[in-house]
Amino acid sequence: MLALEPKQYGRKGQSGKEIGYLAEDVDQLGLKGVAVYDAEGRPDAIDYPKLVIYANELIKQQHQQLTKQADEIESLRNAVDQLKSRLDAISR
Repeated sequence: MLALEPKQYGRKGQSGKEIGYLAEDVDQLGLKGVAVYDAEGRPDAIDYPKLVIYANELIKQQHQQLTKQADEIESLRNAVDQLKSRLDAISR
């Protein structure tokens, strides 16, 4: 999902441009559950409510990773503080 890039496109029979994702790009990235296909099996549209579900799951994964990293950083800070205290005690 992170590889998706919004594009400017026009719809047949309508004037003006829109910004969004292309169904072909969604299909090419393997997000088959998000792409809507025409009668011939070609990507034709995007089911944006489903795309939001995919994005939400990605956000959850990233949040878990950030929480884990924050815990590791705190643990490393504590270890550094302990080492500093030991060095200070030795140098006195």
